[in-house]
Amino acid sequence: MSHSSYTVGVAVIVVNDKGQYLLQEDPSIGWCLPGGIPKPSETKEDAARRFVFEVTGMDVNTLHMLDLFYG
Repeated sequence: MSHSSYTVGVAVIVVNDKGQYLLQEDPSIGWCLPGGIPKPSETKEDAARRFVFEVTGMDVNTLHMLDLFYG
């Protein structure tokens, strides 16, 4: 039996009441959405909240899954 290897990541789209998107500057890839790879014991939702908090200091209460990408 073979096992496939994959990495799960999350990206968060945050839009304010003026329609502006939250971006962060990453030195290796430039401007991007907040996100990354969840810790092994972390849910995708908790990881999304943590990534936004690390960038902005804001707590995120409501999350909506937009899409799932793989490849």
